[in-house]
Amino acid sequence: MAKAEVKLELPRDLALLIEKDLLVRKAAERLLEEELASRLRTLAAADILLGRSRLTEEDVEELDKKVKRSVVERLSGKKP
Repeated sequence: MAKAEVKLELPRDLALLIEKDLLVRKAAERLLEEELASRLRTLAAADILLGRSRLTEEDVEELDKKVKRSVVERLSGKKP
C-alpha cells in the first residue's frame, strides 16, 4: 500500500518521546495507523447508515431522551 506523510500536532512530551527513539516512533506510527483506520471505517459505515435514514433531528432527540431515561432507570434499579 502506498504511504503518505501526515503532519500531526502532539503535546511536546509525546513528540519528544517519538522523536527520540526509533522503536517508539515505529510503534506510534503503527498504533496511529491502526486506530485511525478503525475509526474511519466506523465513521464511513455510520455515514452510509445515516445517509439512508428518514429520521428527523427531532426524532433522534426523542430517541436519545428515551434511551438515556431507560439507562438511568436500569442503573438506579427501577424498572422502565
